[in-house]
Amino acid sequence: RLLQQDGEWVRSSIFPGMSGISRVCLLDGVEETGRLLGGGGYGTVFLGKWRGIPVAIKRLHPTEMGLDKDGRPTKAFQRFMREFPILRKLAHPCLVQVFGMVLPSSPNGSYGLVMEVLAEPLKSRYDELPQLSTYQEVSTMVALACGLQYLHQ
Repeated sequence: RLLQQDGEWVRSSIFPGMSGISRVCLLDGVEETGRLLGGGGYGTVFLGKWRGIPVAIKRLHPTEMGLDKDGRPTKAFQRFMREFPILRKLAHPCLVQVFGMVLPSSPNGSYGLVMEVLAEPLKSRYDELPQLSTYQEVSTMVALACGLQYLHQ
């Protein structure tokens, strides 16, 4: 069932074994281009489009984000469902904005976070640190500190 909340459509759903999660913001019309941007322990990031703008789609590892052998959501999935509403509400110029979530496109697929795409990968900025001027290094550290301070408030 779809409901409108704060000007956005959300799908009302109850996840088995997960009290406290009743609404998840699901985005429609998200297209993956297939271009790999990066990856890590939490998932793989692809370039995509949503509402005509470039976005990053972090596909979460399906082995962690499914059901356990008893048919209950895994601990990682439960943690993700608790953290997602918080991530979506964060708004700060030094943090990547999370717009919403996409569901798996197949039974063996994975959930995805739809996020702001960076102009350049953070790793390339990090790799350039020895070549940056003192001003650029300090600016980068101040931006990181501002983002962390916002998260800890």
